[in-house]
Amino acid sequence: MINFITQKLKPFNKYSAVVFILTIILIGIGLVTIYSATGYNHNLYYPRRQLISFIVGFFVFIFFTFFPHKFFSFTPVVYLMFLFTFILLLIVLIVGLKENNSVRWLAFGPITFQPSEIARFTTLIYLTYSLSKKSEQNTIKYFRIGVLPHLIFIAFFFVPIILQPDYSSAILLVILAYAMMFFAKVKIKHLVYTIVPFILLIIPLLQNYHLRRIMAFLNPDKFKYGVNYQTTRSMLAFANGKISGLGIGEGIQKLGYMPETHTDFILTVIGEETGFIGLFVILSLYLVLIFMGFLISSRANHIFSKLMGIAISINIMFLMLINVLVVFNLIPVTGMVLPFISYGGSSLIINMACVGMLMNIAGRNEAIRRKTIR
Repeated sequence: MINFITQKLKPFNKYSAVVFILTIILIGIGLVTIYSATGYNHNLYYPRRQLISFIVGFFVFIFFTFFPHKFFSFTPVVYLMFLFTFILLLIVLIVGLKENNSVRWLAFGPITFQPSEIARFTTLIYLTYSLSKKSEQNTIKYFRIGVLPHLIFIAFFFVPIILQPDYSSAILLVILAYAMMFFAKVKIKHLVYTIVPFILLIIPLLQNYHLRRIMAFLNPDKFKYGVNYQTTRSMLAFANGKISGLGIGEGIQKLGYMPETHTDFILTVIGEETGFIGLFVILSLYLVLIFMGFLISSRANHIFSKLMGIAISINIMFLMLINVLVVFNLIPVTGMVLPFISYGGSSLIINMACVGMLMNIAGRNEAIRRKTIR
C-alpha cells in the first residue's frame, strides 16, 4: 500500500490532457448555457450556484487526480463507503427536503446534495473492486460469485432510492451494474436470466405518472400539450435552431414556454441557440471523452485500473445517452441530467471526481510505462 501511495505520479500526459481539456470545455459550455437559460431576466441564482459547485468540484477533481485510485481496492475502504452511502440514503428518507413530490436532497444550511449521486459513485467503486477481485481469482464465471453478490449490493441502494422516489437514478445503477458485469466477462446467460426477473419486479413498482409518460411516448401527438409538452417544445426548439441556431442568448423556448431548460432539457437551449452545428460539436466532445476513457482503461496493466476506467467511461456514456434520447423523444422522459452541462452541483462534483480518477489511471499507466522502458 505504501509503495503506490508514495509513488511519484505525473497525471498530465497526452491522454489525460485530452480528458482534462474536454471536461473543462463541457463545463464551460454548461455554465454559459445555464446563464443563457436562466439569466435572461438578470437572475444569476443558478449560474452562481453552478459556478460554486464547479469550484468545489475542481478541488475534488484535483484530489482524485493525485490520490492513488488503488486505495479504493482495499476491502475496509470499500465497505466503509458502502455503509456511509447506505446510511445517507436512509437519512434522506427521514429528514430530506421534499420537492416535486419526492425526497432526494439533504441540506446542511445553504448546502444541498443528492445522496443518490454519491450512491452512483460508490456503485462504480464497489463493482470495480468486487469484479476485479473475482476476475483475478477466476471465480467470476460462477453465478453465486460473479452475479448474485453484485445484484444484492445494488438492491441495498435500489430500494431506498426507489422510495424517494427516484426511478431514473435507481434504474441507472442497475444499468451500470449489468454493463460492468458484461465488461468483466460474466457469463452472458447469467445476465440474461436475471434481467427478466428484474423487469417483472419493476413493473408493479411503476406509478401512474410513469405509465402516463410511457403512453405519451407511444402516442406523442395525443399528449403533446400534456405529459409530452416538454419533448414537444424540445422538437420545436431544434426546428427553430436549424443549422446554425438563433444565436447564444437568443433562444425562445426558455422564455417561460418550456420548464427545466437549465437541467434535464438544457440540450434544447443549445440546439435552439447554436443549431445542428452546436449539437454536433457537443455530441462529438462526449464521444471523444468516452473514447479516451476506454483507451486509458485499455492501456492499464492491472485489472482494477482497467475496470475502473471502464466504469467511469460507461457512467458518462449512459448519462449522456439517456439524456439525449429523452430530449429527442426516442425514449420516455426520465429526469436524467446531461453530465457536466446541466445544472446540478451533486452531479457535477461526482462527475469531476470520476474524471480526476480517470486522469490518475492515465498517469499511473504512463509511470509504469516509463519504469518499464528504463
